[in-house]
Amino acid sequence: MSIPEDLRDYLSKPENREMTLVAGEVRRLRFFEPDELTPQKFIVDSFELHLNGPLASDPEEQREYVGYSLIKECNDYSPEGVLAWFPEFKAYGSADTDHQRIMIYPGITWSDILREPTWFINGQWYPDRVAHEEVNPWM
Repeated sequence: MSIPEDLRDYLSKPENREMTLVAGEVRRLRFFEPDELTPQKFIVDSFELHLNGPLASDPEEQREYVGYSLIKECNDYSPEGVLAWFPEFKAYGSADTDHQRIMIYPGITWSDILREPTWFINGQWYPDRVAHEEVNPWM
């Protein structure tokens, strides 16, 4: 499996798999065990980037990216893609499955996320609080 070793080590310990945050949309969560992580396909849709983003015209295309969704359960939201590892980019990020957008956190390690988990886990709702890049294969 292509997830970082420090992430695997962290998730291997049962006491690390539950987290409570004091701010953001996601407050209570449970991570997957390492053996439960499976690759998923996440879509980036050009329409969303045209409608709510930087594309001046819509090429009417979708692109798929493989990611490992890290959160098994969370309050009030589907956990799919809330925090994920994207091997192609060698980066953590967030896949907004409702709007078919992906943002990544280039250069951020698992240790960086653990120092300030609230805003990385809630990145898709508060993108101004984390350094990120939007995945946009048409630019």
